[in-house]
Amino acid sequence: MKVNYKVLSKEMARQCLNPSDLAKISGLSASTINRLRLEGAETRGKTLGLVARALKLDIDVLIMAE
Repeated sequence: MKVNYKVLSKEMARQCLNPSDLAKISGLSASTINRLRLEGAETRGKTLGLVARALKLDIDVLIMAE
């Protein structure tokens, strides 16, 4: 799945979270969060699901339309 990195970065800023904060909340590593914030990043559904749950977002908003 391709990550909508703009939505991810905007939502992290809105919630005042840095990659380390989101990593702790989601159970992922900070390097994974940083990778997801890059343009063109792709990941598995489970990883994106963990991020969506941590941010309290519907996963659909984090998936980039192709």
